[in-house]
Parts: sequence; C-alpha cells; structure tokens
Amino acid sequence: MDKMPTSAEWLSTRPDVASEIWVEPSAEARFLLKHLGWLVSPSGSDSPFARFCRNSMVAPFTQLTLLSFDLQYHLFEVLHLNLSSKVGHGLGMAGVVLVALTAAGEAFGAVGLGVVVALLAAWWLAAAVQARLLTWAAVSLPVLGALAGAAYALGPHVNALALFGIWAVSIFAITVPHGFEPNQPPRTFTDERWFPVNSYLVQELRQPSWARRVKAMAFVVWVFLTGLANETWASPRLLPYTLLAVMFRLGYAPPRWRELKSRADRAWESGNPALDFVGVGGPTYLRLPEAP
Repeated sequence: MDKMPTSAEWLSTRPDVASEIWVEPSAEARFLLKHLGWLVSPSGSDSPFARFCRNSMVAPFTQLTLLSFDLQYHLFEVLHLNLSSKVGHGLGMAGVVLVALTAAGEAFGAVGLGVVVALLAAWWLAAAVQARLLTWAAVSLPVLGALAGAAYALGPHVNALALFGIWAVSIFAITVPHGFEPNQPPRTFTDERWFPVNSYLVQELRQPSWARRVKAMAFVVWVFLTGLANETWASPRLLPYTLLAVMFRLGYAPPRWRELKSRADRAWESGNPALDFVGVGGPTYLRLPEAP
C-alpha cells in the first residue's frame, strides 16, 4: 500500500495556523487543485476576483465536488452543531429540491422531470456505493421518489410566485439557523479563524466611524445573500447527507458513525476545523504534493 502523504506535502501551511490533514483528498479534489488552482489553492499572487469567488463559496471543495464523501459528511457535522441547523437543513433542502423538481416538470414536462429525477437518483446511488453505505441509498432514493411524485402532483396547481414562496420559506429554514451556530467559518467574517457572528457585530458596531458600522452591516447582508445562493446550490447534494445523519443517530453503521463523529469532534477540539480537507487548519489551502 502506498504511504499516505503527510500534512507537509498536502498543505500550504502558514506559521500562524496549526494544520493537519487526516484523510487523503479525493480524486475530485485533486482535479480542482490541478485545473482550478487559482481559485482553490492560490500561491503567490491572489487576484481580487479569485478571493471574491472563494469567499463567496466559503468551502469550494464541497461546493464543486459531487462524490467526495469524507469531506462532504465531515463538513456537514462540523458546520451544523445546533439541532435547529440539522432540522432546518433536512426540511429546507427537501423544500428546495421539491421546487427544483416542480420547476423542471413545468418547464420540460413529465419527460424532463423524469430525466432530472433519474440524474439525481444516479448521483445519490453513486455516493452511497462509493461510501459503501447501500442502506443509505435504500432510504434516500424513496425520499427522492416521494418528492418527485409531489412535484408532479403540485405542478399544475402552482405558479412561479407560489414556487418562489416555497423556495423562500425553505431557504430561510436552512440559512437562518446558521446565524445561531457558535462560530462562523473562515472566509465569512474573518480570513484566519472561526468567529462568532455576534462578536463580529459587537466589535464593528462599537467603532466610532459610521462608515465602518454601515460597511459591517452591509457585509452581514452580503454574507446572508451568498448563503442563500450556496444553500440553494447545495440542497440536491446535501439532502441525502441530512438523511444519513438521522440514520447514524438511529443506530445505522455504528463503526462508521464513530469514525466520522470522532473526526468532527477532534476538529472542534482544536478550535479551528479545516474547510478544504478533513482535519484542522481553518482556511489553510490544499496543494498537490510535489512529484518525487
């Protein structure tokens, strides 16, 4: 078996941030490092456009991958500590997927709806097969089927405004609980570490400059709006993970659950879970190991 690359090989370490990687990055992560390094792993000069895109996505290695199970599930546990976040994501993401399926059915008919459902089913099944958790697929695929049936039945009875309303309620159920999490990740309110949103507001609103106060409030609004976009994009990907989190807590696959939960707990014990890999290091970037 090949030797696991070390943190020194995989990480663009910073002297002010302790970092350690525990799981080898996926093939998708390697692809992003090779072809989108300017976005996910800047070295030397970092353009304003790249920083804007990266900070808007917050965690590009989850937003831009489909089958990177270890990182996807790890960040789901790390980012959602409160029960309200977990429940909000489960219900809200189901609502967002329902809206997407209904819109597909109305735009392209029953055939279009069937194609979208088939693609989602193939994606969710591939994720379960890759993770070697086939019962996960046996639970998530019927949920997808139920949402597809609801979308088919709902389509003729709703207009665009009604769909927007369902989306708005769903996305707020996902996004608002994030504000009550103990800490927000790097690339939101700070670049270096996890930081409570209330501490940011107190710090900035106590500044004597009105311009700085207004800027701080505008920035909070911007983070919220990008959060709406991120969670909408993430819903088809993360909905099955919300189901898996429930399954684990009901006793499914205990050894696997202990392993995944232990990683999340260890990451939080450090006070600075990594965003781009399974480990610690906050905003530390991945990099491709140098060829021997």
